[in-house]
Amino acid sequence: MPDSDKFHRIKIFLSLLVIYFVWGSTYIAIRFSIETIPPYLMAGIRFVISGLLLFGWSYHKNRILPRVSEIRKSAVVGILLLVGGNGTLTWSEQYIPSGLAALILAMIPVWMVWLDSIFVTKKRPQTLIIIGILLGVVGVALLSGVDRSVLLEKAQPGSSVFLYAFMLVGAGLFWSSGSLYSRTIKSAASLLTLVSLQMLAGGVVLIIVGSLLGEWDRFSFHEISPLSFFSVLYLIMFGSILTYSAYNWLLRQTAPAKVGTYAFFNPLVAVFLGWLLAGEPVTLKMIIGAGAILTAVLLVNQSRWFQRK
Repeated sequence: MPDSDKFHRIKIFLSLLVIYFVWGSTYIAIRFSIETIPPYLMAGIRFVISGLLLFGWSYHKNRILPRVSEIRKSAVVGILLLVGGNGTLTWSEQYIPSGLAALILAMIPVWMVWLDSIFVTKKRPQTLIIIGILLGVVGVALLSGVDRSVLLEKAQPGSSVFLYAFMLVGAGLFWSSGSLYSRTIKSAASLLTLVSLQMLAGGVVLIIVGSLLGEWDRFSFHEISPLSFFSVLYLIMFGSILTYSAYNWLLRQTAPAKVGTYAFFNPLVAVFLGWLLAGEPVTLKMIIGAGAILTAVLLVNQSRWFQRK
């Protein structure tokens, strides 16, 4: 095997490890960040800063700007991924444990394969994939029905886990749609430049959403706790610049199903860190629902694991 091919495979492996473990840790980092910073403003500030830093560095390395049409597509991807996907996740973590949110979002690779079969390949999914999708839906239903006692203190009286689970299913669909759409962008500009534009577009829209929801009235620099501050820094440097860039690179280097295998590990890391660092509960129904979802991810990915781009 040529050295270049071997090096490329190593880069794919290392990038997968980054999104496996670092993204798993971002769920608890988001939880800590929004303890003293309103969710949409936190997410918006996170991605605007990340986007500016990444754009400055990438443009310095490759002074080629994308065309207007490519900027527009990048903005659409950023809004789908970071507003519809990450923004909804950040908002939901005010009310539900970070580990439970990660378990529901483990359905993302299932949604990606389903949407890919409908809008991209336009082929009927294999039988195992259909079974996996149905099993994943059952898993989400089980997680939606966990006891209300798992909700956090900010949850409104009378609210149920189902509402937040439904919102996160929508977040997963937004993320999956943006991930697939991002593969259609072809540009002479560097991938990091396109990623930075996604972050800037998503971050600006998140700040606008937070402003419309009145979050500035609940925001004060003086009230930001050290834990929230350092969690945001972690999200900027590792959760955004490092991991989000690695994710976008992987989407262009290998099959979406293979990239989607991060869903095996993210929930395990998130549940463990949530239990260890924040005392989040782990119930029997959560374990059963998690097993159903992770089995669904396995079924959906098994036939495509060795698929190349």
